[in-house]
Amino acid sequence: MQGGAGGVGGYVVQLAAILGGDVTATGRAEDRDFVHHLGAASYLAIDEEERAPGKFDVVIGTVGGPVLDASYGLARPGGRLVTLSAPPDAKRAADFGVHAMFFVVTPDAVELARLAALVGEGKLRPVLSQAYALSDGRQAFESATKPHPPGKTVLSIR
Repeated sequence: MQGGAGGVGGYVVQLAAILGGDVTATGRAEDRDFVHHLGAASYLAIDEEERAPGKFDVVIGTVGGPVLDASYGLARPGGRLVTLSAPPDAKRAADFGVHAMFFVVTPDAVELARLAALVGEGKLRPVLSQAYALSDGRQAFESATKPHPPGKTVLSIR
């Protein structure tokens, strides 16, 4: 799981663990304890990724750019790369022998109810990073480029 401490990655780590996955998350070294708390069994700091070539059955990439480029080599031949940030490069996937796909969320009332039930049961925990008033929307948007705690940024309309 690339970007396990991010706003989306935190949910991916939790859901993969709930479904019985042996989750390894990547990211900044300071986020190690946080992703373990979410359910990751192990953690690789970004600079440690080269130690795990071809190790994983499934790699889920929530981060684009150079992190996505490194993701192809983390999946084992025949494994899967699921990207959330940008469509994968088909030639690069073929070069590494991985099945790559771009995942786009579509509304699904049944699945949303299932997620709500997991939250209600305390199994899936929303993680709030920071909250802004709606009138501070620009500041909230720009906060993504600055260091901030893991989790989702929320705009309050009240």
